[in-house]
Amino acid sequence: MHIEELDGDPLRKKPIAKKIEQHLDLLTDSYEKHKDDQGLIAKIILGYQNVEKAIKNAESLRSLYDEKGYEMKDIISGYYPYSNIDELVKQLAKATE
Repeated sequence: MHIEELDGDPLRKKPIAKKIEQHLDLLTDSYEKHKDDQGLIAKIILGYQNVEKAIKNAESLRSLYDEKGYEMKDIISGYYPYSNIDELVKQLAKATE
C-alpha cells in the first residue's frame, strides 16, 4: 500500500481495507462496494511517485516475508496482504521504453 508506510508486522486485510476507506473518504460505505468504481484507481494512484512508492513497498513486504521465513501458505492462512503486481508494472514500463 502506498498511502501510508507502516512498521512492524504486516496488517491483515480488514485493517488495510479500513485504512483505504479512511484515505478515500469512504467513511459511510465500504471499499469492497466501491473498489470497481470508475476513477477510484486514479484517486488511489495520484501520480507516478505513488506508483514508484507502491512498487518499493511491495518489494519491501516480500522481503519482510522472506526474512520471517513465511511461505505462501503462511501468508494465505494468516490473511496477510501479498502482491506481485509490481513485477507486471515493471515489465510493462520496460516494454514502453
